[in-house]
Amino acid sequence: MTDTPNALPPCAGCGKCCHLLVELTAGVDHVPEELVVEHAGVRCMDQEGDGACVALDRATQLCTIYERRPQVCRDFQRGSSLCHRAVLGRRGTLAAA
Repeated sequence: MTDTPNALPPCAGCGKCCHLLVELTAGVDHVPEELVVEHAGVRCMDQEGDGACVALDRATQLCTIYERRPQVCRDFQRGSSLCHRAVLGRRGTLAAA
């Protein structure tokens, strides 16, 4: 595997996209309330101390609420610029999880 921005590995569940802050949309996102936190009046998915979404299963790197995951997670596209930044980091090399 190379470390260039154009050489993303196939999505195999690295979970790095699950370390992004996810803002919830009222009337659209219906996730379990125990997974929600409020930041300055904005409802978001809660995160662990390392920034991982609380719905991420650490063993499988899969979403535990996949069928009820937020719309922003549904819309996330592998290979998008946000994916590149999450996976490759600022310098274009694989970022640490």
